[in-house]
Amino acid sequence: MASQAQRDAKIRAVYCLDLMRKGWSHTEIIAHCKQKFDVSGVTAGKYIKKATEILMSDDSSKYMEKVVKKQEERTEFILRKAIEEGRWDVANKILDTYNKLMGLYENKQKVEISTSEIQFKFGGAEIEDTKDNE
Repeated sequence: MASQAQRDAKIRAVYCLDLMRKGWSHTEIIAHCKQKFDVSGVTAGKYIKKATEILMSDDSSKYMEKVVKKQEERTEFILRKAIEEGRWDVANKILDTYNKLMGLYENKQKVEISTSEIQFKFGGAEIEDTKDNE
């Protein structure tokens, strides 16, 4: 059986979940929990973590769809404003960020190790050490 502290923590996590669904930011929730429950910021952060776990374990697909749609609407609004103002650099950055968030860019890095040589680059010209250390 769960202890009273564990039950309190779950109740507080559900409370945080309700605030999250109302659109509160994590910073706002932490500040609110610190004051309401007289807990540290770390403890309030744990409530948020538990709330997120609850959210993801519930039938959260509908909620997440709403969150994604809301973010898309915000991004489109900001993009339209940037284009209207002729801020093409900002518009390009918005599109780039949006594409990254949607997973449209693949981040591929290929690492090959073929010799025991090591090269370091510190911003200057490349120097290759070919001296054998025996």
